[in-house]
Amino acid sequence: MVKLSIIAYFSLLLLQSAVCQDNSIENSIGLSIAFSKDTVSFQDSLEIQLSFKNTSDSVVSLNPIAIIGISHYHPDVFITYAAERVLYSLNNYCSPKDKVEILPKGFYTKTYDIGVDSSFFYSGENVLWALYHYHSSSKSKQVFRKRKQNRNILSFCSPEVRLFVTPSE
Repeated sequence: MVKLSIIAYFSLLLLQSAVCQDNSIENSIGLSIAFSKDTVSFQDSLEIQLSFKNTSDSVVSLNPIAIIGISHYHPDVFITYAAERVLYSLNNYCSPKDKVEILPKGFYTKTYDIGVDSSFFYSGENVLWALYHYHSSSKSKQVFRKRKQNRNILSFCSPEVRLFVTPSE
């Protein structure tokens, strides 16, 4: 049930990201993903590096503690997945406390170590992309109603990358 909720949530995030691309900060930050290896085997460890690039001429504030994951990328084909294969979550909550300032044309990089397992990765070529979603939330419903128009929401995704997974020996 939880996995289905995550699937529905990220589907809405992708839709919102496609609709809300006129937000100025979304147009000022580029997200890219890189792996420590091009080819891995199941049960190997893999380092994922997410880079946020400020493409503007001014300083940009970014909340690095956001909902972040990697997902399979198949834009031209409708594929049904088991719930585990939809999203590999790298972080599943947002924190308004941590902000970083990215200088003009500068970078902010975050690294994650994950295990390569068959519940998410396929044997063979995997076409993947990174997803980032930040939203400010309020614990008080009254404050939420007052701030509903001013909620900070930021969603974007990286270009696709390829990772080749070989069976374990």
